[in-house]
Amino acid sequence: MAISTPRLDSLTADGTNGTFARVRLADDLMLALKVAPGADVAGEVGLLPGLFPPATEAWANEDRQEDWLTGGAFGQGGGLYLDVPVQAVRDLVAQHGGEHAIQDLPSLIEAGGGVNAAQCAIEALAARGISAQIDEDAGNSWLVVGEDADTGSHTVLCLFRGNDDETVVLRVPDLDRDDWHAATVVNGAELLPAVWPVGQLGDCVEAIAAWIAEGRPARSLAGTVAPDYAVGERVWLKNNNGVPIVTMNNTHTSHETVTFTIQAINNGRYELDTDNKLARRRHCGGSGVPADRLMRPQAAPEDGSARR
Repeated sequence: MAISTPRLDSLTADGTNGTFARVRLADDLMLALKVAPGADVAGEVGLLPGLFPPATEAWANEDRQEDWLTGGAFGQGGGLYLDVPVQAVRDLVAQHGGEHAIQDLPSLIEAGGGVNAAQCAIEALAARGISAQIDEDAGNSWLVVGEDADTGSHTVLCLFRGNDDETVVLRVPDLDRDDWHAATVVNGAELLPAVWPVGQLGDCVEAIAAWIAEGRPARSLAGTVAPDYAVGERVWLKNNNGVPIVTMNNTHTSHETVTFTIQAINNGRYELDTDNKLARRRHCGGSGVPADRLMRPQAAPEDGSARR
């Protein structure tokens, strides 16, 4: 009996808009391809580690330089292959039992499918006709989304975990701990990010699409943050880099991660107090802080050095 490939058939019929689109196989291995609408040949096919190509002429054009540049290891499967006939891709899928029943990205995250955040977001954005490229620096990674060719205005999209020092897209999302952070960049100025729980990627993409449709105005996206902080709760306050504030203790003998107490909630902003007089002077009072500046205390580095 012939094995159907509805996901692959849809991608090859409609094209992938110049970006990689993922196909999850029945045995949980993955491939991704770039293909033009109705084309008989896929310009690029990426096999994720663990998936080996057949020893046929269809898979002979491997981009070994790309494999080396991206840290691929021979013998582990994977790799990038150029100009692969669509039928050869279909045959490979069939050899692995066909396609997995779960292909849509939110369900795949919830099922623990092992797809990294970049793959999830790039495909969801591509479905709305929005381009996205991965950028990296100093161990951090993010997506540059919907960049305007004339003005350079774009959105920066990444994952952020409250007790972590890094922003990333090159890891698997954690439904319980991660959020999507999206910031608009207009005329070189980055506005504070809007935040969505990681399972709400669709809402995040729709907000980005709306911002682009409005002409990329110089304002932040309308994100949703719904924490359940309460009056009397003890919290940490994040600085502009998204990590907990550390300051000298009251005797000026060591640094400490400052713990604040929520005193009141007014119009969605949180008024704070703390025993640390230096932090109180600088961070308490005024109109309060928004919810996305707060986080629940986690284990801090022993010497506090990573928080400075």
